[in-house]
Amino acid sequence: MGIFDSIFKGKYNWEDVKHSEQVYPINTISLLSIKTEHVELTTGWIDKGYDTYEFKKYCPYNFLIIVHFSEDETHLDFQIIEEFFAEKLREVSIAHMVARVVSKANMSIEMYVDDKAATEKQLKEIQADPATSFSFEWEITNDPKWKLVKGLMHL
Repeated sequence: MGIFDSIFKGKYNWEDVKHSEQVYPINTISLLSIKTEHVELTTGWIDKGYDTYEFKKYCPYNFLIIVHFSEDETHLDFQIIEEFFAEKLREVSIAHMVARVVSKANMSIEMYVDDKAATEKQLKEIQADPATSFSFEWEITNDPKWKLVKGLMHL
């Protein structure tokens, strides 16, 4: 039975799916521009292609990566940092970048992954690398139904 037979019958073999084009949905990016209660402008994007992503349960770990900025770090390129994390984390896990929000103080990247241990190990290695030119931290939540980003999908 091939991957397409499995999908049409409603049964998924995650090992097959994660090596197919279906592992990542077609991007549907929506841009954000929000004023917070402190009148600070916040910008970002949400990939609404994940709203109906059918393999959420296979990537149950939500990683919120927070990159901190200081006054002298205005030179940081948000897209380069975002692509850096996507590339590095996809080396060790299926990593879905769902949203990015940037404020004056930090950038938050919302991701879902299938391998929590490998992702956390990779983040620790990035953090310890002296070549990493920015500081960051992360939070991990087990969220197999992706409830943490449900509200974002409907903005």
